[in-house]
Amino acid sequence: MKTHHLLSFFLAVFLLEACSENKITEGKSLDDCPVVTTTQIIGKDKVTTLHLDRVKDTLDLPVSRLLDNFRIVPLDNRDEALIKWETVFASDNYICTGGISQEPCRLFDQTGRFICQVGANGQGPGEYWAVYDKYIDEANKRIYLMPWNTQSLLVYDLNGQYLSNIPLPTLAPKGVFAIDTQKELLTVGLLPFNNIEGASVVWQQDFEGNILHRVDAAPYAIEGDYSNEIDHNGNLADGTFDFSIFNFWDPRNDTLYHFIAEENRLAPRFTLKQPEKKLQHSYLELPGYYLADITTEISRGEVTDRVYVLTDKKTQKGAYVRILNDLIGNRPIKYADFFFKRGYFAFSMDPGNLLDDIEAALSHPDRLSPKQQEQLKSLQESVSTDDNNYLFIGKIKSEINDLALNTFTARTEEQPAKQPRQTTGTAPKTEATDGEDPDLVYSTATLETWKSYFPAHNKYKDWDPKDPKQTLVGAVIDKQGKPHDLRIIRSSGIKELDEEVVRLIREAPITPAKNKNGEEVEQTNWVCMVHFPPK
Repeated sequence: MKTHHLLSFFLAVFLLEACSENKITEGKSLDDCPVVTTTQIIGKDKVTTLHLDRVKDTLDLPVSRLLDNFRIVPLDNRDEALIKWETVFASDNYICTGGISQEPCRLFDQTGRFICQVGANGQGPGEYWAVYDKYIDEANKRIYLMPWNTQSLLVYDLNGQYLSNIPLPTLAPKGVFAIDTQKELLTVGLLPFNNIEGASVVWQQDFEGNILHRVDAAPYAIEGDYSNEIDHNGNLADGTFDFSIFNFWDPRNDTLYHFIAEENRLAPRFTLKQPEKKLQHSYLELPGYYLADITTEISRGEVTDRVYVLTDKKTQKGAYVRILNDLIGNRPIKYADFFFKRGYFAFSMDPGNLLDDIEAALSHPDRLSPKQQEQLKSLQESVSTDDNNYLFIGKIKSEINDLALNTFTARTEEQPAKQPRQTTGTAPKTEATDGEDPDLVYSTATLETWKSYFPAHNKYKDWDPKDPKQTLVGAVIDKQGKPHDLRIIRSSGIKELDEEVVRLIREAPITPAKNKNGEEVEQTNWVCMVHFPPK
């Protein structure tokens, strides 16, 4: 592992922090965009509805505009600190990584110095295999982990030592939570599977497991499919428990809710007016804004196109947005909405991928000032592929202003997403300033023999159809169709099944992606859903 690079790296970070304050190209502000939402009073609630046919503009949004102190943090290079691609949760003084699949959670300070491993993988007291949600409670010196399919919340100290657990009144498939240690109150939301009679979708309980307030799951029930997701982002300063459901296979007119504990209900706050052909979507609430993540195209279980729409709560104006990492030359941030959690924006990047992004940014010098080029080259020289991961972290601003359109990043590696065909709004129109990237994916990588491949090679092909499982796996598919950097995006909840998915995809005969000219190119964001039993 390389250690001598840190001094030059911190110099580069210092320069890049200053760079993040630079405006890119001046253009429209969000105030210049049209009104795209309407509001109506439904019972006690003021509900905002997004109308896609009213969205006209496209906003290139440097993520630092939403954050305070946005910076790069290099993680400790000691062997015990090494992480894979993992979810990251940040607090004012700490960073917690890991928990997915067989990767244990690790605690770092805000400079990236490794502190400890939090608990361990396993099935004993205080052990876990996969973690769906986590929280660092600095004031009370506690770390809380919510494993998959758990019936208790695990409690650790800031040295990673297991202390106790808080029992849950029911099994929690994919549970999210908020906790008030002083009042000893725990709020939990989960996937409301339709085969659990009398279940709650969200509830509040004491630390003994007694339910104090609850919302019945029946009106929100979905199929027992682990490819579905729930969201609680916890980005509002008043502690509001926001909650929404993402139904992967059955798009519906889902809503972003606030849990009103004393009234035992979910209050609707934000929704999408669906076109005739339903679109998958999820929501993120930020101070002053809503962000809708809308899937516009799926091919063989893979999300191949998506759009983000940002709307202002006060003015009701909005635009399509491309969220860019302005610390590394305005590179697109894939799945950006996943990284806004509990008041922080944080995500992890493998050093090899970071170097690829820096190289791609430097390949378009016309989009960078001379100072930015110098800063990126300095960063490039300080990064080694032997390093631990690098984190991008910033605290979400309480107020966000001056969201300006950028006019020069017309084409990047991540093609601006296609607009929903069912709407009548003007699609974002961009013209390449220097020709299209030859590595731009026009034809996604595919497993063309999937119908025969999975039944023939899946060693769990006889899995009980009354208890179906699914695993969503992500990978980089190279120009020869070989998968690399396999990662579990959505676990089945069963270790053996997830391991079988990794084996199946590693050995699968995948046809590589192609560019506009029909040439084979690498695809970095390939995903595939694997079913047990095979479909």
